[in-house]
Amino acid sequence: WTNEWADNGTGYFLWSEYKDYIDEMITFTDIPNSILEDAHNQPAVFKHTFTVTMKFGDRNDGVEALQKALTMTGDYKNEVTGYFGPLTQAAVLKFQLRECNLTWYERVVLRGQRCGPKTLMALNKLFGV
Repeated sequence: WTNEWADNGTGYFLWSEYKDYIDEMITFTDIPNSILEDAHNQPAVFKHTFTVTMKFGDRNDGVEALQKALTMTGDYKNEVTGYFGPLTQAAVLKFQLRECNLTWYERVVLRGQRCGPKTLMALNKLFGV
């Protein structure tokens, strides 16, 4: 159900009025992801085209999209905040080591502090619109 249905997505009824008509009832407190899949029975897919270099200390929508993408790759396991801090840096480095052909300088000196052209290209391969 969507938020447009009933009371912001929640329906209510009096059990006493319906119990004679209901043979079996299942209630969900947490709906599994398998039920939340789209109409083609595919999991929801994150899409975003990365165009702007991001660096340690940035706080913006681009970093938020970066964190969402890195969550999808399994590199970022924290709250999406839109802030490029130490947790995002560590996730970026993991992603870069696996997906980008980093130079010695990028691996040892930058250590995930920057998402430049190589990283943006790798992200766009996976998530680009």
